[in-house]
Amino acid sequence: MSQAKLGMRTRNPIGNADSSAVGEVAKVVGNVTIVAAGDLASGLNSTDDGKNGYWAGASRYAHIQVDHTDDVTVYAYNYVFGTWAPLMQLGPAGYVPATFTEDGHYILEISGADRIALVGAGLSTAKIAFNSF
Repeated sequence: MSQAKLGMRTRNPIGNADSSAVGEVAKVVGNVTIVAAGDLASGLNSTDDGKNGYWAGASRYAHIQVDHTDDVTVYAYNYVFGTWAPLMQLGPAGYVPATFTEDGHYILEISGADRIALVGAGLSTAKIAFNSF
């Protein structure tokens, strides 16, 4: 059986804990690094875990499991813009940043985002995986 890679059409979540600028091979997910917003690398040139975010591989959904949360916000990166910004989700009062304030497994639509990053004080632990439909 071949190893699943991000960018493949699949209903099953594919893990990606690779924060390098060019990541593609799915891995069994370990904890990913939560960083401060000011530490995100717009040029995707950091050698530090989490500062380049995590490649989403043309996925539609991100699965994020957060434990012991201290407020974790999801940031999105598009290569065409070359910058990071909070991922906005439609709520009852309009668009709000996708922020987790409780432990849980969250599934977010990220259609079109090239990379995502988890931003917070670093007191939480989190895992991410992606799927295309």
